[in-house]
Amino acid sequence: QSKPSAPSSRSVPASKPSSGGSRPGGPIDEPTSAPEPTMDPTAEGPTMEPQPTMEPEPTIEPEPTFEPTIEGSIGPTNEDTGEGPGLVCGGLTEEQRTIALTESLSLVTPVDDLLDPDLPVGMAYEYIVFGDPAQLCPDDEPELTQRFILATLYYSTDGDNWVSCYQDDDNCSVGSSWLTGDESECTWAGVTCGDVTGGVSEIVLVDNNLVGTIPSEISSLANLDILVLENNILSGTLPQEFNSGLNRLLLNNNILTGTVPSTMSRRLISLDLTGNRLTGPLTELIESVPRMKRLELGGNRFTGTIPPSLADLVSMTIARFEGNFLEGSMPSEVCEAREGNEEWRILSVECADVQCDCCTPDCEEDGPTREPTTDPPTSPDGPTVEPDLSVDPTSEPTETAAPTTLETIVPTTESTAESQPTAEPVVAPTPLDRPTSDSREDQIFLQLSAITDPATLDDPATPQGRAYQWIVNDDTRQLEPGDPTLDQRYILTTLYYATEGSGWTECFEGATNDECGQGLFPDASAFLSEASECTWGYWAGDACNDEGALRAIQIPNNNLIGSLPSEMSALPALDTLSLEQNGLTGSVFEVWPPSLFRLRLSKNSFTGTVNGGLPSALSLLYMDENQLTGTIDDLIGSLQDVTQLHLQSNEFEGTIPESLGDLTLLRVARFEDNQLTGTMPAQVCTNREENPSFRFLVTDCPPEFECSCCSNRCTI
Repeated sequence: QSKPSAPSSRSVPASKPSSGGSRPGGPIDEPTSAPEPTMDPTAEGPTMEPQPTMEPEPTIEPEPTFEPTIEGSIGPTNEDTGEGPGLVCGGLTEEQRTIALTESLSLVTPVDDLLDPDLPVGMAYEYIVFGDPAQLCPDDEPELTQRFILATLYYSTDGDNWVSCYQDDDNCSVGSSWLTGDESECTWAGVTCGDVTGGVSEIVLVDNNLVGTIPSEISSLANLDILVLENNILSGTLPQEFNSGLNRLLLNNNILTGTVPSTMSRRLISLDLTGNRLTGPLTELIESVPRMKRLELGGNRFTGTIPPSLADLVSMTIARFEGNFLEGSMPSEVCEAREGNEEWRILSVECADVQCDCCTPDCEEDGPTREPTTDPPTSPDGPTVEPDLSVDPTSEPTETAAPTTLETIVPTTESTAESQPTAEPVVAPTPLDRPTSDSREDQIFLQLSAITDPATLDDPATPQGRAYQWIVNDDTRQLEPGDPTLDQRYILTTLYYATEGSGWTECFEGATNDECGQGLFPDASAFLSEASECTWGYWAGDACNDEGALRAIQIPNNNLIGSLPSEMSALPALDTLSLEQNGLTGSVFEVWPPSLFRLRLSKNSFTGTVNGGLPSALSLLYMDENQLTGTIDDLIGSLQDVTQLHLQSNEFEGTIPESLGDLTLLRVARFEDNQLTGTMPAQVCTNREENPSFRFLVTDCPPEFECSCCSNRCTI
């Protein structure tokens, strides 16, 4: 059957169809500009009687009257079932197609919602009916339903502001852009369809700035096996239902709230909800997923105890519960189950709250205890926007691996030096011949001189000098010397002035809540506001740990222009730094924050070399799409636990060192689009062969570089 051509401008009926009842799939009243069918309630099926034809508008050709060719259906008036002039989809007028499409989509979404242009489902309906170049017909299944649901997901997550592969994105490199052209939705970036059914089987949209909620319509994708939306800014609650065939659900590192429904798919084998704000007990969730292998729930606000039914999950390999409000003891049944299951490699809890004799790492009976609190435990959320749609959602971390997700909340004593926000001087400052007194101004100057060279601090033309003056004179908090938050408030203010904060896109000084996260985050505040610096920026989320020390700075894609102040190295608890997609220039740090675990500086204009000295515990390293030089050997330096290494699209020279083969926790390593030469060392290939989690290794291809074990399948 032929498809209608995509209209150059929307052609709408005089009035849209409206629901004939509360049932989602109820009868649809026909627009008044065409004959209106009536329903006979005594008939076995709906029959349509033609009403008197209304007088058409002078500029609109009157639609021909029609009779249904089969009971309850809409068909052409002539006896010829072939398409005539102006007919589409096997003999429908454009208006009849609209009615039939509405009836079909009402099986997924109530009609009233479909016809609300302010709702994501209404936007998706408008796209499918009027704007989609594919111009599907009512019987085009499963394409019609799944294309509508994917369009709903796009509009529900502010798709036009995705980092990559948004509508009409000419630079989408991992598939076709969403909602663009008449290509199959199965080619859209991150979407995979089954070979037999043609139904959507996977949706993988990682680190792509999805902002909004997960639409309930996604449960109607009957063939969906894998849903991965990690490292975005998804909020709201989880859908109350997912399709019964879903077996992998990864939603970690968002800001989802509410409880986890007990109606999860019983076929789930992998569930990662790390780093959200989910609440409630765990019993119903655990009892609803009998096939679970990998259960990661750290960094949320779950309460109660770990239920004995965890022992019934006989296929378990990883179970993480740290960073919640759980209490009590690990049930003996669970410890016995783990002892009898050689595949169960990781079982972790917050040792200060849950006594566990069989966890990884071991919890000591006389270990430290955490002070009780009525406040929820902190959990990282904030966005990360480096698109990585190729990450394999099925891979599992090794037992000794540092977590590759934003998971727990209270940094360890080893990495945070008691997590106090004040720090010993990172660089010895140059003495300044400045008279001092007991005045508040002079004592603050003396304290900040331990972080910033005094001459720089005393210069009001520098970002540091401006920050000092703001702290002393303009900050409504009027902090006193010795205040434990003074140093970090000063450092964030220095960052603001060093990166032309007044020109930021969001959360600039004086910004309203609507100008800071589009009003989606009630607790978000503008930089340099009177609020706690832990709330500055909608990206902040739980930016400070339980002790109030700053642990995360996340300001992606916000027009930061300038260079990074070295003072940031004096943040002892900082474990996450995400400044990707800005206009940052100059060199990166010579001295790095000591607790850094996640570093994202992609898509800026950094220059110079990256010398050794990166913290050995660093797990995620994104420096791609800059102008960095030097060798890979110098950069790797002391790295031991890195799992993702993104160095592509820079100006690195030399060869890839053999020491890369010693990084046994690697999952992703990308080096393409540099000036590297030579051959991939055999040690690296051996590492990849022996490490099943090392899924992606990418370099340039011959003649520049030769690699027999790379993911891009370069041949020698």
